[in-house]
Amino acid sequence: MPRPSDRQLPTRNHAPVPDETTLTSLTVEGTLPTALTGRYVRIGPNPIAPSATADRRSLDGMVHAVELYAGRAVGYRNRWVTTDIVARTLGTDTVPGPPPAAVDIVATNVITFGGRILALGPGALAYELDEHLATVGRVDLAGRGHGIGAHPQVDSLTGALHLISYADEPAHHIVSARSHTRSTRPITDAPGPAEDLLLTRDRAVLLGDGFAGVTDRAGDARTRWTGADLAGAFSAHDDGDTVAVLAAGTSLRYCTIVDARSEQKVLDAARQRFGCLSRRVTSARPRFVWTVAATEPDQGTEIYRHDLRTGERHAHDLGSGRHPGEFTFVPDPARSHCEDGGWLIGLVHDDRRNEADLVVVDAAAIDRPPVATVHIPRRIPYGLHGTWIPAT
Repeated sequence: MPRPSDRQLPTRNHAPVPDETTLTSLTVEGTLPTALTGRYVRIGPNPIAPSATADRRSLDGMVHAVELYAGRAVGYRNRWVTTDIVARTLGTDTVPGPPPAAVDIVATNVITFGGRILALGPGALAYELDEHLATVGRVDLAGRGHGIGAHPQVDSLTGALHLISYADEPAHHIVSARSHTRSTRPITDAPGPAEDLLLTRDRAVLLGDGFAGVTDRAGDARTRWTGADLAGAFSAHDDGDTVAVLAAGTSLRYCTIVDARSEQKVLDAARQRFGCLSRRVTSARPRFVWTVAATEPDQGTEIYRHDLRTGERHAHDLGSGRHPGEFTFVPDPARSHCEDGGWLIGLVHDDRRNEADLVVVDAAAIDRPPVATVHIPRRIPYGLHGTWIPAT
């Protein structure tokens, strides 16, 4: 997110919204693809009792959702994640489930797993949400009340969820999608706290602050640790004995790890973040990745499409004063043979209107005008991660 000063907080889009609301019959400019039937859901910090000096990484998270159905924009809603602190502030009942972990900050990520919508924060337990974004309860995915990393990975081949737990005995856990049984591997020799992970077909990449570890997913293989700054890592794949990691932070970077050695190559020096790719790519190096410009001092106005084969970058400029958050790739069933056959979907803040739009862009033709723009007569503060949940 942009880095606001205290002076900016009351007037810019870093400030929290004060309430929960539901809006229906949203206006659409352009034509929504009928295959986009489901909900786009995004989470971010939203202090429930803000002050002039409030930290934007407050204890309070808010989830926003826009529902689409067969070419129509059905509606928008936002709800706080009901941690115990939020429940006490709102005067509502606390949610069921195990006691919260030592950290109860849930404002970073939202995923689906095993038919559940889960809101996540680093070191916290997961919080389950229903289809209306109401908090159902806490979920102990790692067991023993241990908080987990905020970026668990669903294995596209098996459907299992891989995650890192935070505790005196950190571990890599694998939770079955069907039976919710759990297997656990202790992490005993890391040079620091392992915080998250990425998956390749054959390996897991454990991520910490300034280091990474690579371990085979089969058996009880040892972890090979290396010093590597992989902030903003969003994808990994195998290349023979090498593991390659893509990261979007201060730049778009390609990191290769062999045994305990790592090397990084800058693919694009422009400031960018929120890397994504088609989940159809499960084992090979992707050709296309998409990122969001992160120019300073304000948030950028462009979305980038990178062709890793040719080195070309194409941009979609949303226009002056229109700032995108994270965009998600949604595959188009009619273009399943194409790696870039799909749409990019995400929220954009419009400075002039001080309102939000849900914007849909053709991922294969990013320099064209948006396929559709859903106007939301409401300000949605800058957030973090989100996901597309197709209707079932």
